[in-house]
Amino acid sequence: MIAHPDDEAMFFVPAILNLQKYNEISVLCLSNGNYAGLGKIREKELVKSCEALAISAPTTLDEPDLQDGPILWKPDAVLKAVQRYLKQNPHDIVMTFDHRGVSSHPNHISTFQGCRLLKNTTLLSLRTINICRKYCSLLEVFWCKPEQHHFFNLSASVNFRVLSQHHSQYVWFRKLFVLFSSYTFVNSFDIYKQ
Repeated sequence: MIAHPDDEAMFFVPAILNLQKYNEISVLCLSNGNYAGLGKIREKELVKSCEALAISAPTTLDEPDLQDGPILWKPDAVLKAVQRYLKQNPHDIVMTFDHRGVSSHPNHISTFQGCRLLKNTTLLSLRTINICRKYCSLLEVFWCKPEQHHFFNLSASVNFRVLSQHHSQYVWFRKLFVLFSSYTFVNSFDIYKQ
């Protein structure tokens, strides 16, 4: 579960690449990223990004209660949207952000808050790391503790290929993010069994 088109490319590539070897991956995007009026464009870009990741076409929502922006969504609105999706697309595991939202974006935080309310589901929440570790690139591998749950991707090439499908978002600072972000190379998760 992601909040915006491009979240999958910015934050979840290591997990997607590893999990898709043994699992069917699908993407629910809770908003179409219309904050700057580019929602329809960004929906199409997310489809291309998922194609580049060799995963099924995403479902992107455009609901009044779940609009892109610097606001907290109501957890119940997130929960209802996710439950509707899971009713038609059953999954035992849901992967999303943690309670700090990786980048502190309110929509990311709200995505976790709503998913945390799911029942009979295993929730993988992407662990937010401190700012120094967030931009230490591949060095994050050395901070990983064996008792935690990690997925690795030791090359940024896939991330660049996937992010480049988001033409409207493929700007210099996102390219730098992919180059220096630890999330390009390592995804560490907390697991909640609900």
